[in-house]
Amino acid sequence: MKSPRSALLPALALALFAPLAAPQAHAQDPEAISAALGDIEWRHIGPVNMGGRVSAIIGVPGDPRTFWVGAANGGVWKTTNGGVTFEHQWDDEN
Repeated sequence: MKSPRSALLPALALALFAPLAAPQAHAQDPEAISAALGDIEWRHIGPVNMGGRVSAIIGVPGDPRTFWVGAANGGVWKTTNGGVTFEHQWDDEN
């Protein structure tokens, strides 16, 4: 005869790990994704250029978080945090 503790262990493991597996089951469900995102709106990230065209990108060897982006309108932008934010370079130039 099994002890009550031996039956409790699998039940406890299932109760602890089932919630971790549940979100993965619905990862491809568009309705579940929409519900999880709520009212988040899509936005463009990076340099604000209405044309959205990038002419060139150059990075710093050994530092994947720092790079410059040349925009089609002549603007040059720099990021030091992997593209989370950009700073316009040469603001006072023509």
